[in-house]
Amino acid sequence: MIALPRQEGRHPLRRPQSDRLLAFIKFKTMDNSSSFAQRTAQLKEIAFQLKNAADIVLAEVQHMEAAQARFAQKATAKTKARA
Repeated sequence: MIALPRQEGRHPLRRPQSDRLLAFIKFKTMDNSSSFAQRTAQLKEIAFQLKNAADIVLAEVQHMEAAQARFAQKATAKTKARA
């Protein structure tokens, strides 16, 4: 895993996902001199890494959508309380 510098204000439980995403970005390049079986294994590994990255992005989107819904509810509650 790649160690990222500590950033203030980030939730400590969310940090490992970005570490995994950065590790995915630096995946191995394919060697043309390798055998078909080795290239197939590398492609399979890359496919799993892409799936993991997609899962991370989906989790982030769901987290942000939930936060947006909470903020909208709070704003609606404040508006009704003032009226």
